Amino acid sequence: MKLGAFVLAILFSVVLSRPASARCGPEAQEWVRRCAKAEAVPMSLGGCPAGVAIVEVPTAALSVELSRAPKGFRRVGAFGLSPIGDFADWKLEPAARRQAFDALAACVEREPPEALLTREGAPAAPSSPIARIPWLFVVAAVLAAFVAFSLRASLRSIGLGTAAFIAIVLARRASTAATFFHQNGQGPDWIAAALRGDAGEYGPGYPELFGWIATRARRPDLAVFVAQELLAATVPVAGFLLVRAVGASRAVALAVGALLTLDPVLVRLARSESYFATIVALLFLAAALLTTAFAETARAPRLTATVGAALLIAQAGRIHPLAWVPCAMVPLVLLTLPGRGRAREASGVALACAVASTLWVLPTMRAALGGALGHGFLPGARALFVERLWPFALALAIVGGLAMARVTRALALPVGVVAFTTVIAVATNVVRADAPVIRSSYLHLFAPTVLAGLAVLARWQATLWLGLVAAVAHAALDRSTTVLPTDARELAFALEWRETLPTDAEVAALQRVGDRVLTLPLFPGRTAATVALSRVGDARFTRPARFYVRTSLCATPEGAPLCAAFESTHTLRPVSRRTFEARASLPWLPLPPHPIEVVVFAVE
Repeated sequence: MKLGAFVLAILFSVVLSRPASARCGPEAQEWVRRCAKAEAVPMSLGGCPAGVAIVEVPTAALSVELSRAPKGFRRVGAFGLSPIGDFADWKLEPAARRQAFDALAACVEREPPEALLTREGAPAAPSSPIARIPWLFVVAAVLAAFVAFSLRASLRSIGLGTAAFIAIVLARRASTAATFFHQNGQGPDWIAAALRGDAGEYGPGYPELFGWIATRARRPDLAVFVAQELLAATVPVAGFLLVRAVGASRAVALAVGALLTLDPVLVRLARSESYFATIVALLFLAAALLTTAFAETARAPRLTATVGAALLIAQAGRIHPLAWVPCAMVPLVLLTLPGRGRAREASGVALACAVASTLWVLPTMRAALGGALGHGFLPGARALFVERLWPFALALAIVGGLAMARVTRALALPVGVVAFTTVIAVATNVVRADAPVIRSSYLHLFAPTVLAGLAVLARWQATLWLGLVAAVAHAALDRSTTVLPTDARELAFALEWRETLPTDAEVAALQRVGDRVLTLPLFPGRTAATVALSRVGDARFTRPARFYVRTSLCATPEGAPLCAAFESTHTLRPVSRRTFEARASLPWLPLPPHPIEVVVFAVE
C-alpha cells in the first residue's frame, strides 16, 4: 500500500511539474508552416532556446539551428544555419537531408525569419509572463518540517539553529557585497528569465524558485539576491546536521559548519543570482534530510523523508543541466551511515530516491538533450568522459583493494563513496575551460556527498588533521579565484547609476557583440529601458529622456567601431563614470590590458 502511494505520488508530481515547451510564439510557428508549404517539406518548430530557434525536418531526420550569431554552417543574410549533429562530411550525407537543409535556407533567403529571432538574437519571448509556482520546493519544505517534528527537536536545538542561520547571513553580508556572478556579463539574463517564467532549455527550476518574488518586487534582481542569500544560509546548518547524522563528533560538525560559512566560493555565490548557489543549497538540504531521517537512532517517517529529499533533488535538477550528475550523487550519502546491516537498506532507499528524482526531472532532461543545448554540450562531455576514463579505473582499484583486504565496512564504504564521487566530479567537469571560480563552483555541487564520507573518516585522528590542512589550503586557494572580473564590477556600478535615471528613460548601450555579452540590469516598467545599438552603431530612441552607456564592450576590438560610430553622431554629456581593472570573466575572451572606463552619458 505504501509503495503504491509512493508511485502514485511520483506520477502525480510528474504531471504537475511537466515544464512547458520553449515558447516560440504563434508568429514563429506560422513562419515555419509557410516555409514547409512553399518548399513541400514537412517542418516543425522544435523550440526557441536562448539565442536560437530549432527547426525539425522529421522526414530527413534533421534538426537545424537558426541564429544571428556570426558563425554558422551556412550564412544567409544576417542569419546562420547549422545542422545539429556530428557530420564529418556534409557532402556524403543522404540527399534527402541535404535537400531539406537547402529548402530551409531558401526560406530564410526569401523571407528572413524575424518572427523566430529578435534583433539581438534572443529567443522570441512569450507574449505574457508564465506564472511559476515552486510546488516541488514547497512540498519538500512541508515534508521536511514533518520529519523534524517527528524527531521531536528540542526548543534549544531549534533556537541554536535559528541563531546560527542569522549569524551566517550577517557574517556573509559583512564580508561580501551582493553583485552578479554569471560570467560574460549574463547575470541579469537570469533575472529576466525569472520575470518571464521561462529559462528556455535550461529548465523551469530557476523561474519556479525565484519568479514569484521577482515579479512582485520593484527591483527584481535585489529581491533575488536576498532570496538567494537566505537559501544559501541553510548550507552550513544542513552541513552540520549531515555530518552529525553520519556519526561525526560535535566538534567536527561545528568545524564543517564554519568551513561552509566562510568558504570564499560559497560566500561569493550566496551574494549573487547564481544558479550554482541555489543547486548547492538544495542538494545539502536533501542530503541532510536523508541522513537525519535514516540515522541509526532516528525515529522518523523515512518514506516521507525519501520523498522530500527526492523533491529537493528534482528541484535542483530542473534548474540547469550542470546539476544532473551532482544530483545523482546525493543518495550515496546513505552509504556512509553507521550501523551493521544497513548497506542493503541504504542502497535500496538511495536507488528509490534517485529514480523518483529522475522521473521529476525527465521532461526537463528531454527538452535540453533534444535541443541546441544538448547538441552543443554532449560531444564535449562525451570526449571529456573518455579522456578522463583512467580515474574510473583508479577509483575501482581503490574500492577493489579495500574489499580484497577485507577492510571493515566502517572504512570501505566512506572511502568508496568519496573516491567514486570525486572521480565523477572530475570526469564530468564540462566547465573545465572556464574561469577558476566557475570550475570550483561546479565541484562544490558534489560537496554534500564528499563531506559525508570525509566526516566518517574524521574519526581517525590522522585523517582529521589531514582534513583540516586541506580545508585551510582550499580556502586560501579559492580566495584568489573570487576577485571580481570587470563585467561583475561594471554591473555593480550599473545597480548604482540606474537609480539616478527616471523610469521612463531609455538607455542605449552595446550589450552584445560577437561572443561578448554585457546585459545591463534594466527591466522596463521597473527601471529605465534599454535600446540596442544597431550593426552600424545607431539607436532608435522613442522617449525624450535619453542616455547612453559606454560599456566595457566598447573597449574590445569588436565593439569599439560601433561605439565610436554612435558617439560621433550624438551630443553627449557625461553623467557618471567609473574606471575598472581589465579582468576577463572568460579566459578565451580577453580584455585589453589597460584600465577600462565605463561612462554614463545624457544624450542631448
